[in-house]
Amino acid sequence: MRSFDYRKEYERLLSPEIVRRLVRIHESKGRQELLVEERGDALKDLTAATRLKEGSMGHGFGTRGRDSDGAYHMAGCFGADTGGGILVRSGMIFQLYHEMYKGGGLRTPVTGELDSVCEALSKALGDEGMDPLLLIPVFMLDFLCIQPFEKGNIHISRMLMLVLLYKTGYSIGDYVSIEKLLEDTRACHDRVFDESSAGWQEGKNDYTAFTSYILDVIAASYDEFSARADDFLSGRVSKISRVAMLLRDSDCQVTKPDILRQLPDVSQKTCERALRVLLDGGQIIKLGGGRYTSYIWNKEC
Repeated sequence: MRSFDYRKEYERLLSPEIVRRLVRIHESKGRQELLVEERGDALKDLTAATRLKEGSMGHGFGTRGRDSDGAYHMAGCFGADTGGGILVRSGMIFQLYHEMYKGGGLRTPVTGELDSVCEALSKALGDEGMDPLLLIPVFMLDFLCIQPFEKGNIHISRMLMLVLLYKTGYSIGDYVSIEKLLEDTRACHDRVFDESSAGWQEGKNDYTAFTSYILDVIAASYDEFSARADDFLSGRVSKISRVAMLLRDSDCQVTKPDILRQLPDVSQKTCERALRVLLDGGQIIKLGGGRYTSYIWNKEC
């Protein structure tokens, strides 16, 4: 079983290119937090799609919820130690997986390696001198290399990324679907994973390519927030466009009552008109009929 030294990997990653990515994200985070503090009420529609997505996860993701501020977190997944750091334990991940996939699927023997990775991450997260934005991609790649489950490892790694971002103060996932950005760049994900995982079992791999990719996805999520926030605050987004954005970003089946509940200032008539326009344009797909009618974004558009 290989060992894990996150401080050593952290120091290896501190290249000028990586540092520039970190600075960009930190600056974007500051602007986002200031804008939310000043205009949070005007931006509440940006969280609608993530609310719908969470509500749709009942097929196994029962522990995912939102705190009073509406940011992503997985209730009971990670805890805090007495020193205020974040504890990550394999048992918590196994519980999350069990609740998502209703049991089964554990590959053995992997518990020892996953325990070591979780311990290394917890220790590193307790070091205020280490930026969590560099630790999260390293942990994700280690998790994917261990492949503790027979299925769903990529999905679980994304969920772990979201909760770690939330727990370390990056709430961008409340406004932008980071999961969608990851899925839209799946080919790049697979390529950089192959590059960064080469030699992993011997401890000779280089995390740079995968880390750069994850940082670019996070930066892109802040860019998307900024662009969409500007449109919302300037009044350039019509109600029909807001319905379209809700469906596009929800990545799940959405009913008309869902839309009306998440966009309370959109009338039923406007909602129906928006759905007709989107159906006629082939942008959404209608499922079921009558009171069971729902809609989902056409990913081929």
